[in-house]
This record gives sequence, structure tokens and C-alpha cells, in this order.
Amino acid sequence: MGTEHAVALGLDGTVYAWGRNASGQIGTGNVQDAHTPVAIAAASPASAVGAGRNNSVVVKRDGSVWAWGAGGWGALGTGSPNSSPSPVQVPGLSGFRAVDLGDDHVLALKSDGTVWAWGFNLTNEVGAGAGHPRMTPFQVPGISNAIAVAAGSFHSLALRADGTVVGWGQNFNGELGNGSQSNAPTPVTVNLPPGVQVVALAAGAWHSLFLAHDGSIWATGDNGFGELGVGSSPSWSLIPLQVPGVQDGRAVGCGTFHSLAARGDGQLWSWGRRSRRGVRARSGRWCTGRRRCGHRRHGDEPGPCRGPRPFQPARAELRQGAGRKERYQAVPVPERGRRTPPGDPGSTW
Repeated sequence: MGTEHAVALGLDGTVYAWGRNASGQIGTGNVQDAHTPVAIAAASPASAVGAGRNNSVVVKRDGSVWAWGAGGWGALGTGSPNSSPSPVQVPGLSGFRAVDLGDDHVLALKSDGTVWAWGFNLTNEVGAGAGHPRMTPFQVPGISNAIAVAAGSFHSLALRADGTVVGWGQNFNGELGNGSQSNAPTPVTVNLPPGVQVVALAAGAWHSLFLAHDGSIWATGDNGFGELGVGSSPSWSLIPLQVPGVQDGRAVGCGTFHSLAARGDGQLWSWGRRSRRGVRARSGRWCTGRRRCGHRRHGDEPGPCRGPRPFQPARAELRQGAGRKERYQAVPVPERGRRTPPGDPGSTW
């Protein structure tokens, strides 16, 4: 899922996209919004897809990487900041198998276990020297046995074959889980408890989720909207905390300020922000992600960034939007909307 568009992969490898298309992120060769899924023939057949803020990237079945949409900060990896409404091949890449996108940076996993990145790099999320966007793919140093990657808004994660996780980029909220709030220009190890081996991971704006081999789920980073699922306190965590009440996890996912987990019994659990409306502090301002400084958001108020400020403790009056309070603990998603495939009454999807 991108910010206002979506990209999906069919069983036959066909790539579909829909939603907002102001930057050509749908890939139809124009900038007209798509209200229903559109097949993107030039990007098919694919084996992996990803969507960023205003761009899309896929890995084709032949291992090549293709991108389209907004090209600012080098998000398309072509060496140019120009946008493209049609898929273009990222030069020099072959043998890839997975991809994930942050706001404006891209992580790509090669079959040999190396991780490559490009795009926006203000807080080291590409790992190529802070403050300088990477216009072409760059191999992230120190990683040779990765099996999965996840990109947050301004941070990056890689899961290694031995079940350990490394991260780099922004860490102001503890999203890298290494016990520090210092940004990491190169990969640092996430401080998971002894014996916890990770099998899947996901990254949100300022938080990260990890699925362990025993089905437990761990979270680190910002908890201002309940993203960590541990209640309203602490307001953030610098190391992973176990999400209570969710057992037998099989998959995890992150939105900007919310979290999801699928259990073995087919139940989907969620926690975090429930509203689309922005939250405003009583005084001062926090910078939005679009300001490109990596600091906390302050809604849609104009004005220059005033720098980071400590996050206020979670309070109901600051966490409400559109009349709905945030969920600070994991809850099951209601049965409505879940379907049973014809001829298979015992399963859900």
C-alpha cells in the first residue's frame, strides 16, 4: 500500500494498481486516477511488488527491477529525479527477489542475500551518507545473508537467515530497537530478547514489528497512537516489547500509525491509530514527513520546521480524531467483511 494508491500481484504474475495517480504512480502512462484495479502489462509478470508515497516498484520474475511514479530524491533509481508515468527498468539490477518502499526510499533484496537501496536519505535510511539522496542503487554494507527487508518512512530493516534483525536510518523514536535514539548510518543489531528468532518483520512510520518463531509478536519505537499494542504507556520504547494477548502469529503488517497481525486461526488483530484526522499539539509544532527533516508531525499547519521535541505522554484528548479513540492494545477485527471461499466453508480469507 502506498499513501494514496495500491499495487497488487495476481497469482499469474500480473501487476495491478489503482488509486491516486498525480505522479504517475499507477503506471498507466498518464496521471488520471484509477478507481478500479488496472493491469500494468509493462511490469508483468512479477514476483514481488511494493508501493511508496508516490511511486511503485516491482521485481519481475526474471529478477529485474522496474519502477514508476515520482522520481524525486532518486526514488526510481534511474539516476534522474524525473518522474515516469510508465514502468522503467532500474539499470544494473538483476537476480532480485523482494522489494519494499518507505516514503521516498527503496529497499531491494537480492537472491544472494545482499540488500540494495536508493532514494531519499536524510536520516541514513539508504545507508549511503546522511543528507545526500542516492539516485542509483547502492549496496548496503555489512549485510550478506538477508532473507527479508522492510522499509519504514525514514528507517530500514533487514532480517538475516539466523533470525536476527539489523536496522539503519532514523532512530529518534527507537524504531531500530537497539536501545538508542541515535540515527544509524550503517546497520545495527536489534536488541531482541535471548532465544527470540524472528521469521517476519514490518515497518511503519516510526515503529517496527517482529514476528518470532514461536508466534509471539514484538514491537519497538513510537507508541503515541498505541502502535506498540502495550497500552498507552510507555510513549515510546527503545527496545522491542512483546505485544500482549496475541499468540500464534503468522504474519505482521504496519500502517503509518497502526499495526496488524494474522493468527493461525485466521483471526486478524489490529491496534493503533483509528482516525485519518491529524493530531495537533497544544503548543509548538512538529515537522511532517513531507518536510523531509524526519521529525514528528504537526498536522497540516504551515511554517518552517522548529526541530524535534519530546513526544507528549499519551492522553485521550490528544489521541482522538473523527470521534474515535486510538486502540492502545490489540483487538480482533470483527467478522464482518471476512469471506469464505465457495466450496470451502471451513476457511476464511
